[in-house]
Amino acid sequence: MGGSDRQDDDGDETKAAASVLDSDLAALARSRLMIGTTPLSELKPPNARPMWMRFEEDGIVQNRMYRTTSLWRVRVTFALKEGRSIHALEMDEWGRLKAMFPKEVCARLAWNATHDGEVKPVARLFDPNGRAELLLFRSRCHGHAVDVLHNLTDGGPVFQPLWISDIMRLHPLLGIKLVRDEAFNSAAPISILLDRDNSAS
Repeated sequence: MGGSDRQDDDGDETKAAASVLDSDLAALARSRLMIGTTPLSELKPPNARPMWMRFEEDGIVQNRMYRTTSLWRVRVTFALKEGRSIHALEMDEWGRLKAMFPKEVCARLAWNATHDGEVKPVARLFDPNGRAELLLFRSRCHGHAVDVLHNLTDGGPVFQPLWISDIMRLHPLLGIKLVRDEAFNSAAPISILLDRDNSAS
């Protein structure tokens, strides 16, 4: 009886995890990152360069250059749907991914993902040489994506799920080199932040 109960529990947990993954992928499929009024996927500046990626898939470390992040997203999606492990180790420049998404930040984003309702932002990314600003709230798709409040789109702040690879792609594609605000500490949930940004715009 005990073994059967454990098997049932394991089956329920597997189904729940698959349901969360499907929900995350569906939300990301509906979400398009707009830079100004143009989708990121349609931007092709002449000075853009491919994005270097180092990742581990089923225990094998690989290096790839991607001109668009769509191929990476497809790779991640198939791996996760098939139950295989895939982890990004580096993106764009050596050490940059870990500087922007250190372990403690990723842990807090993952914790927020287990809680329904409003959560407080975990980290702030910004462009020291521009106006771009992103607040990170919770992780999705086993840490490959995050819920973000950002000002990259014309018309006010936007809250949406984004692939981390798209966030990192802003540098080689558009020269927007985001950094993490190490002094950031916000106690405001998203509704307050949205109201504050809307009143200021």
